[in-house]
Amino acid sequence: MARLTGPLASFGAVGQIGHTIALQRRNGRNIARAYQVSPDPRTPSQVEMREVMRWLTQAFRLQGLTVRTFWNTAAAGKPYTGANLFVRENIARMKSDTDLANLVLFNNLNHLWPPATFAFTPLSNGFRAEATPPALPPGSSIQTFRANWLHNKDPHLPYDNFTNSTNDNSAPYLINVGGLGHGTAVYVSCGFAFLLPSGSVLYGPAEHSTLVTI
Repeated sequence: MARLTGPLASFGAVGQIGHTIALQRRNGRNIARAYQVSPDPRTPSQVEMREVMRWLTQAFRLQGLTVRTFWNTAAAGKPYTGANLFVRENIARMKSDTDLANLVLFNNLNHLWPPATFAFTPLSNGFRAEATPPALPPGSSIQTFRANWLHNKDPHLPYDNFTNSTNDNSAPYLINVGGLGHGTAVYVSCGFAFLLPSGSVLYGPAEHSTLVTI
């Protein structure tokens, strides 16, 4: 709707009238032009991008504190949020996917640690995730080994609000999960968090896999 500070088309009219005429002030002049609606092209590529972006935004919102802290820490001091970074890191690789095989829930963004060894094994109604951590610098310790899992579904479909996680804080680092039912497609992401001598936490090696329960 136009906002008038004087007679229409004289001065100070700003906005639109009946979605027919647009009034604006530009370079000190009052301008009236035909009202236009910006096109919203829905090419297949754009639709794919929007669907996956919607999925990623919802997925991040529903993750636990550990996942959100990981991405917020990675984004600290940068002109974007942890949620923005999570979407940016995943959107291109997942745009045309029909499952979550390329989703990165954790990552060794610091690139400071040697790689760890991870193994994912389907079980009856569940799965096992285990890892051997890298050698630690003097004074550092493992704060936690964490596993997060989601239903492995097409990210172009609405997020089903399912997410779960657990952790193992002592060696051997092994997590057994059950109760998922037979033949359930699952995405699993595991990673370590290290406690540095300074008391700060550094997120180290991580890995993910997709599997189907037995």
